[in-house]
Amino acid sequence: MKKTVLFKLIFLGAWLFSGCGGSSYYAKSDMASQRAYPSVQQQEMVQQRVMAEDNVGSSERNLNESNSPVKYTSKDGYVKKGSEKGEKKEEPKLIYTANLSIQVRDVKEAQTEIIRIMESNKGFIDFQSQTKMVIRVPSDNLDPTLKEMMKIGVVLNKSISTYDVSNRYFDIQQRLDIAEKAKQRLLDILSKVKDVKEKVRIIEEIQRLTKEIESYKSILNSLDSYINYSLIEIYLYVPTQSDIETQVSPFVWINRLTYESFTLDKIENKAFSINLPSEFLVFDQEPYFIARNPKGAFVRIGKTANYPRGDTTFWKKALDRGMEFKNYVKIKEGKKGEMAYSLFEYKTLNPFYYLVGLTVKKDRLIVLEGFFPDKESMEKNIDTLTQAFENFEVKE
Repeated sequence: MKKTVLFKLIFLGAWLFSGCGGSSYYAKSDMASQRAYPSVQQQEMVQQRVMAEDNVGSSERNLNESNSPVKYTSKDGYVKKGSEKGEKKEEPKLIYTANLSIQVRDVKEAQTEIIRIMESNKGFIDFQSQTKMVIRVPSDNLDPTLKEMMKIGVVLNKSISTYDVSNRYFDIQQRLDIAEKAKQRLLDILSKVKDVKEKVRIIEEIQRLTKEIESYKSILNSLDSYINYSLIEIYLYVPTQSDIETQVSPFVWINRLTYESFTLDKIENKAFSINLPSEFLVFDQEPYFIARNPKGAFVRIGKTANYPRGDTTFWKKALDRGMEFKNYVKIKEGKKGEMAYSLFEYKTLNPFYYLVGLTVKKDRLIVLEGFFPDKESMEKNIDTLTQAFENFEVKE
C-alpha cells in the first residue's frame, strides 16, 4: 500500500513538471478555379491590392517562454524566481545573427576572401552557393568578422539581430533537471517493487520521461549551437547591364521563388499553426517567419495572391513546371488534404535540396519553403518536415 501511494505521488509530480511541445503558429486559405494567365502587370496590381488588405498588426512569437521559472534582474544576469540574495546568477543567453549584402567586382575573389576571414576568426561554412554564403563564427568574434567583411566591396545592406533566449534556456534546463531526478527516483523504486502491474506502470512512466529528457536535451543543444556560434548570411551582388528578371514562368511569384532570399509576402504568425521538430528555432526578429536548425536547414512561410484563381492542384503543377525551368529536379512529392508539396534537388557538385509546399485559401496562396544544404541534412529531416507540412493548419 505504501509503495502504491509513493508511486502515485511521483507519477503525479512527473506529469506536473512536464510540458514542452512543438511550436504553434497561425494563417489563411481554400479552393478555387482556374483562369487564363494574366500579364505580369496584372498580377503585380492584384498582388499589391490584396496584400494591402492583409496588412494588419502582427503577433510575433518570442524565443523566450513567458511562464519561465527564472527572471531577469539586471545586467549581471538571471536568478531563479523567489531566490534569496547571494544566490548564483546566470549569464544571459543571447543569440546573434547578421545579414550582409555586398556589391563586388568578382564573386569568386569575394568568396575566397570571406573564407579567409572566416577561418582567421575560427568559423565554419554552413552553406555556400554562387551568390550566397552562410557562415558561423564564435559569438565573441562576430564584430571583428563583420568589420573585415565590410571591406570586401560596397555594402548595400547590413543588419544585426539579437535574441535573448535566457528565459527559455533556463526554463528548459530546470525542466530537464526535474525530469532526470524523477526518472532516477522511479528507477530506484522499480528495483524494490514486486507487483507486476505497478512495475509496468513505472516502466511506462520511465519511458515517457526518457523521451521528454531527449527532447529537452535536443532543444538545449540547438540553443547552445546558436549561442556559441553566431550566424552570418552574406549575399554577393555583381551588377550587370541588364538586371531585368528572367521570365521562366507566367507567374511572378514562381519566377522569384528562391532558397537564397524571402520573396513572398509576410504572413502573420497568429494566422497559421505548424509543429516543427524541436531542433528548429524560430527567429522572430526577422521580417518574416523563419525557423533554423544548427546544421543549416531552415523553414520559411509566406503568402502571395491566388491570382489567377486556382486550387492546390493547379498551383502544384505550375510550381513543378516553373522549378523545372530553373534546373531543379523533382525527386519527391506528396499531398494531404489541401496541402501539396514537392522536394527538388539542384544538381551541382554539392547538390542542395528545396522543399516547397502550398495550400490555397480563397484569394490567398500560402507557401511553405524548406531548405537542406546537403543530402545528409535532407535525409535526416525530410520525414519530419513533410509531416509538419502535411499537418500545417490555416486559421479562419
